[in-house]
Amino acid sequence: MIRISRGLGVLLAVSLILGPLVGLATGPVAEFGPSGGGRVSVVPWGLTLSDPFVLTCARNSVAAAVGSVGLGTVVGVSIGRVVRAGVGRRRGAAMVLVRLAAGCHPGFSAVGVVLLAPIVLGIAGDGPGAVDRRGGEAWRWFGLVLSQFGFASAWVAWWTARGLGRIRGDWLLVSAFSGASRGRIWRSSTWPLVRPTVARAAASAFAVVLIEPGAPIILGLRRTLGAQVVASTWMSSRLDWPRAVALACLGLLLAGLARSVLVRWGGPDALGTSDPPDRPPPGPVDRGGRLLRAAAAAWFGAWLLVCLAPALAVFGSIGGSGGAVPIRDLALPVGCSAALGAAASVLAMLTAWPLSSGRWARSASAVVEVMPPLAIGLGLIGLVEVVGAVSGSIPVPTGIPGGGRGFDPHRAPWLLASWGTAVALLPWAIEGARKARRVEAGALQDLARLRGDRRSRSRTLLLAPIRIRRCARAALGVALLAASGPSPGVVLVPMEAFRPIGAWILREPGLGSGTVTSLAAAGLACQMLGVLLLLGSGRDEGTISVSRG
Repeated sequence: MIRISRGLGVLLAVSLILGPLVGLATGPVAEFGPSGGGRVSVVPWGLTLSDPFVLTCARNSVAAAVGSVGLGTVVGVSIGRVVRAGVGRRRGAAMVLVRLAAGCHPGFSAVGVVLLAPIVLGIAGDGPGAVDRRGGEAWRWFGLVLSQFGFASAWVAWWTARGLGRIRGDWLLVSAFSGASRGRIWRSSTWPLVRPTVARAAASAFAVVLIEPGAPIILGLRRTLGAQVVASTWMSSRLDWPRAVALACLGLLLAGLARSVLVRWGGPDALGTSDPPDRPPPGPVDRGGRLLRAAAAAWFGAWLLVCLAPALAVFGSIGGSGGAVPIRDLALPVGCSAALGAAASVLAMLTAWPLSSGRWARSASAVVEVMPPLAIGLGLIGLVEVVGAVSGSIPVPTGIPGGGRGFDPHRAPWLLASWGTAVALLPWAIEGARKARRVEAGALQDLARLRGDRRSRSRTLLLAPIRIRRCARAALGVALLAASGPSPGVVLVPMEAFRPIGAWILREPGLGSGTVTSLAAAGLACQMLGVLLLLGSGRDEGTISVSRG
């Protein structure tokens, strides 16, 4: 019975993951007439790929993503080495700061860039439009790369430091005893071991920033894939969804191509089955003098300032220029975001639990990591529209109040938004479920049997409460990311109800208003706290991922 229920759970979880992929595969090639008859057509793909404006948007998005992630990878590796070379409390404090920087989502960092631009350009108080007159469009592209760079470099730095922590010290003793320099030890022994981790972290960051809509929309960069996808879904006609799905498919293909190239460059992960080391490996500053340590500290401080300056600007602008914000203006956005976060977290943990016990965990996480969060939302829209056109109506989930509208994003998108957000954050839920399963069950069950309990009763009464408590940290972190992230809620929730904080900011123009800046600060705080919870649960290594939302 346990195997049957576990198999059904895995089947349901795999179906939830494959749903967006089916929508992305069928949406751009399915064409339906007024009578409901359908046929395969490449017209949406042809119209999309033959549009010079779309090609320009794709080129701009790829260039910005390659530049930010490439530079972030180089800088992140050096920051990871500096952090790992620390000892005791210094290393712990540095790791916390890296986690805070990793929680700076590009969309919220772009808000800080907009707020800092007048101060940096020396034109504060010159009125609206002064930044564009002084910096032109170049400052917007620079702000986009800067917001994406901080996000990518922080995650690469985190996973680099964790990868260095998994290297056994005795693996490097031969090179050290032979008189090799620190540079040679790094090139010949350390870097080949940590390179697969760096490659997978960079690939995950690239998939997020490629068609991430928050930063381009806030900075006014319409010639990007993310901005065009959102613009297509925000149009008044529901017949514009094939173009949006085709753009999302293009982003998915580009992200998959980049991931395959990076994973091939990184090679197989030789550290995946290694035991935790007894002591840290030789680092870049652990044998240096005071001058080298001071240079490393200055480099880390400069990087941290670049990453956290936009966040500090967002927190410093709470209330905007209008002073205090009435609580009633924030009650609806915060309440809707909390409801979405709770629903998505519960669905993600329920989906992750059957996948976490077998070989499906890594495969499911790898499939989700390839899909940008915005593409997941468009895949669900394509799936619903195709099924609705084939059946003549939007699919109705039986037994759910209001289910006739639950799958329609233009009426009551609560179920569709929870589904898409749960799939986007599934790698973190799987990792939390895997850690919750690591319970010493033998001794607990033996003690229960001595009391006369049956095996099933002992498993239920003893293991279930322990595992639920262990899942609480991951569930709360997933809920915070789901409640605040712009994607995929920005395309799945065209109505105000049940809209996450990130989508509220993108749909409410004017960063000078107190409501928008307060929501931006709340969303950024949720992102940071969620990342702190998800990355602060022990030394175990699982699927390499980044915050997806």
